[in-house]
Order: sequence, then structure tokens, then C-alpha cells
Amino acid sequence: MLPIFNRKSFSAYAWFERFVNPSDSGEMNVRPLYRLFVFGFSFIFIMLSVDVYVTLKVPEAAWHGVFGDFFGGVVNPILTFLTFMGLLITIVMQRVELRETRRELERSASALGSQVHVAQRQSNENTFFKMLEAHGALVSSIDLVSDENVRVVGRDAIRAFYRRLRKELHNITRKGGFWLDGKLQSPYDKGDICALKTAFDTFWKANSDELQHYYGGIFVTLAFVDLKFCDDSPYVSMFRSSFSDSEKLLMFYYSLCVANSEFKRLVIKYNIVGDIPEGRLLNADHQRYSYDLVLSKAQYK
Repeated sequence: MLPIFNRKSFSAYAWFERFVNPSDSGEMNVRPLYRLFVFGFSFIFIMLSVDVYVTLKVPEAAWHGVFGDFFGGVVNPILTFLTFMGLLITIVMQRVELRETRRELERSASALGSQVHVAQRQSNENTFFKMLEAHGALVSSIDLVSDENVRVVGRDAIRAFYRRLRKELHNITRKGGFWLDGKLQSPYDKGDICALKTAFDTFWKANSDELQHYYGGIFVTLAFVDLKFCDDSPYVSMFRSSFSDSEKLLMFYYSLCVANSEFKRLVIKYNIVGDIPEGRLLNADHQRYSYDLVLSKAQYK
């Protein structure tokens, strides 16, 4: 390639590029149009002045017509070229303006997307806290008469339910067997999972009316956390900390015995019963079931 066509060595091209491009700051630059206007006006004024001067100095009329044709023939191509250059500069300026408009729209869309995300996050947080309040209100609304003929409410009622479950397990494992469906059954060992499930089934039939709404509320809240926050530990920890030891123990046995697979999955995934007090289990042999329940969390990652 010849050096004259090299962009760096061809000064005319560099001048043309600076002339039609916007300023370095990226802002719209009207100086090229102004320069064209000044150049065109100056050229026309000079040619007109020369024409007037020659007309006054040379009296022959024929010369005036020739010079008029010369003036028109010179000025028209120059003005046409300047018009083309002005159009080119205008196109470049419009392109820059459209590019800046597109960037501004992209920034606005990004900012709007961030605002929508923040608003959605706040909405989810508000819903979660309302669910947390509803859970507390649901616990407080539990009302029953204990086996000692004493009216208990709230978490005291949960402890009373747990004592009832302990009593059911004791009844089916007492010496001499137990009656089931009109038949005398052989006694279970307290650590046997069959004994536990049989005791919980009997307990659940007697107390499901009071506890079904309670566990239903827990399931809805866990499902919402799983959908909206996934593994966002602050919300999971906040909900997990709202359970007393008695609630965790009762939920542990509920998950083992009668809970559906989705409820069990959520309890395991978020480790709701991971820190149950093992000393308060219905039987020491139930520790192995708690370990299995906690260790199976890996399959829900």
C-alpha cells in the first residue's frame, strides 16, 4: 500500500476524520458545520466582491455576462460540495446522538431492572415476615386441656403434645403387649421404628385436628423460603430459631412417621431438626434415626 493512503501518514485523511467525527469527549460538535458556513459565506462574499469590482471597472456589457457565468459556474459546485459535507456531518452527528440515546436507554433499563429486583426482594421479605408473625400467632392460638386437666396454650401445649406422644409409645411397649384393632399384640421394643410409627399413628389420629394447621403453616413457610430465597441462610436461620426444643422434637417424629415427602425434603434441606436435644428423645435408640435424617441432607443439595 502506498504511504499516501496510510491513515497515519495521510494528513488529509486525518483532517477529514477529525472534521466529521464528534469531539473526544463524545459530545455533539457543531464546529464543522459552523466552519462550513463561514467558509461558504466568505467564498461567496469574495466572489461577489470581485464580480462587482470587475463590473464597475470594465464597461463592456459582454464581459459582464461572461464573468456572471464564471461566477455561477465556480460558486455552484463549491456550494454543492459544502452542502454534501454538511449533510455528511449531520448524519455523523445523528449517529452519535442515536448511540448516546441507546446507551442511556440501556442504563435506564439496567437501573429499572435493579429497582424491580430490589422491590421484589423487599416484597418477598415482607411476605416472609408476615408468615413468621402468622406462625407465632398460630403457635399462640394452640389451646388444649392437658392430661393433668390443666388448660395450656402456645408452646406449653406443644410440650403437652410431646408428653402425649411419649405416653403412647409407653403404652404400646409396656409389658404384656397392647391391644390394636381388638387383638392383643406382642410388646414392641421402645427403640424399634415400628413401635415409634405405631405410637405416632395413634397419637396423630387423636391430635391431628389441633396440629394439622400448625404443620401446614410450617410447610407453606418453608416452601416459600425455598422458592424465593433458596439457600439464603439469614431467613432460614431466622425461621429455624423460632422453634422451641419441643417443637423440633415433635417435628422430628412427625417427619419420620407421617409427613409427606416434600415436607420431609424441606425439613432435611434446611436442617430444621439438625440440633434437636438428643437427651430428650423418646428413646436413646432414636438417635440413629436423627443421624439418618440429618445425613440424608446431602441428597437435597
